[in-house]
Amino acid sequence: MFDFELVDIIGVVILLLLVSSVAIIIVATPEVADTPEAPESNWSIDRVNRSYATVTHEGGMPIDRTNLTVIVEEYPRPTKWSGEADGMVAEGDSATVQVSTDQDIALYWTGVDTVRREVLASDGGPE
Repeated sequence: MFDFELVDIIGVVILLLLVSSVAIIIVATPEVADTPEAPESNWSIDRVNRSYATVTHEGGMPIDRTNLTVIVEEYPRPTKWSGEADGMVAEGDSATVQVSTDQDIALYWTGVDTVRREVLASDGGPE
């Protein structure tokens, strides 16, 4: 009878460890629903020539430049936004990026916590 009590105690300990592990994982996981969404804004990507494209903020809310990333194919490209003296990219501001005609280009917004990421504009080149 003593052996069964020991097995029961070990079973309870294992169950408590399992439940506490699941609880820690749930508490430590960031909630995607609580992360901020991308500001409402309109963007355009215009091919300037065979080597460059211009990404322009066409309207909507200003966005902190540190939250914007221009990606060509799979690689981030450095961007210098016009008119961003205060660090915000607002209507009329633009950046010219080196990209060939056969490359995909996209503008991404990334939240402060980097959990949420949204495509604001994209262009796949000529079809």
